[in-house]
Amino acid sequence: MRLPDAVRSNAVLIGTGNYRSPALRDVPAIRGNLTDLTTVLSDPVSGSFPAARCAVVPDPADARTAWRALRDAADAAEDTLLVYFAGHGLLGTRGELYLTMADTDPEELRVTGLEYDVLREAVSQCGADNRIVILDCCFSGRAVPALGTALIQTAIEGTYVLASAPPNGVALAPDGAAHTAFTGELITLLRDGVPEGPELLGLGELYRRLLRTAVRHGLPRPVCSGTGTADLLALARNAATGPTAPQAPRTPKTPRGPSVGHLREPKGALPETSGAFAATTTPFDAPATAPPSPTPARPSRRRALASMAAVAVTGAGGGITAWKVLERQGNSTDAHAGGPTSPSPSTADTHGATANVTPTSSVTTTPKSIGDTSARRMIARTTDIPVGGGLIIAKEKIVVTQPEQGSFHAFRAVCTHSGCPVSAISKGAILCPCHGSTFDMADGSVLGGPATTGLYARQIEIHGDSVMIAADT
Repeated sequence: MRLPDAVRSNAVLIGTGNYRSPALRDVPAIRGNLTDLTTVLSDPVSGSFPAARCAVVPDPADARTAWRALRDAADAAEDTLLVYFAGHGLLGTRGELYLTMADTDPEELRVTGLEYDVLREAVSQCGADNRIVILDCCFSGRAVPALGTALIQTAIEGTYVLASAPPNGVALAPDGAAHTAFTGELITLLRDGVPEGPELLGLGELYRRLLRTAVRHGLPRPVCSGTGTADLLALARNAATGPTAPQAPRTPKTPRGPSVGHLREPKGALPETSGAFAATTTPFDAPATAPPSPTPARPSRRRALASMAAVAVTGAGGGITAWKVLERQGNSTDAHAGGPTSPSPSTADTHGATANVTPTSSVTTTPKSIGDTSARRMIARTTDIPVGGGLIIAKEKIVVTQPEQGSFHAFRAVCTHSGCPVSAISKGAILCPCHGSTFDMADGSVLGGPATTGLYARQIEIHGDSVMIAADT
């Protein structure tokens, strides 16, 4: 076991805590992550990277800014490259992981987010002997098989990925804390060391300690993947056993918040947090603004687990039933038969907290002549909308459903949780691909969180076989 070669190694730390989009909540603790993690990594006595070789990128303006910093660090690294990211993690329409930048818009994710595959490619092509990727974001566990598999296939040794949450898990940020939950624990280990532990804190040892803490306190379980002997590479000398030297003043230790239902993994119950850790814990993906309800209810644990299980189907490639996505130019229709693999909503029980319900949209089905509807426009034909399914019209940001023959309903096609566009209708539910929220196709109410407010209703009328919407809606 050894530390990185100080003169041939580089670290790049990227963190986005401030967002322009109102759909993404700011995470002030990420600024503390960058400052204090850099301090412990570059500590002259116990650290592993000289301060001059630690590039810090707070609140990158866009994906290109982050990518350029990563590329520069990778090009100059010969012994070890360390890449750290903290911020919101979002899922694309195919379940791919995106890292968010200051200008990221969930509705334009592909062109405003940094797709993890781009980071993976840059790390894979780096000529350093060892590569370390540490991600502290929602769904970060999706990076583990992506990077590990690619490197195994190309026989590249010496790579280690450490993720703060499972593939379908949510990262945590304790309210008012100096750090996010995962990075706070990592900083504590690197700064304080492990009593009676090894002289050097290798990646494998750090992962085992982080996992033990997560299980003990009901936090999302970190995951890791390594090739070769990368887990033996150390990030710091053990401060609890080695020589000591004056260090930067400590920031208050990150409190561990209680586990929140919808943040648990789909499988394996974690122990409840004891009263000693009573700080409020907020997921990275909490709503940027408060929902309309003055006291939004928290989903019940069984409903939350059902929602997480539904998201897992997305990652595993589950089936799709009766849904379409349409974009219209004038009166022409461009129907896309392909699309994201979508989760199947669970029929969770309704005991415990009840989510807010948005009133069902108003629909007029009396046949009328289209000629007398100058204040309206046609957005679809009833034949486009399958019974028991629905139609997402991306250009209009509207979803029209037909739960039963002749019964049509319409809603705004934007998730009320973090502003992501919904992506599919399956088995009676409208699905959000970003964090797994599901909504009833008949009335728009919440079936599974983290959303707590139903989809907003839209007004439509049925004229013959035409679905009409008011021109100013």
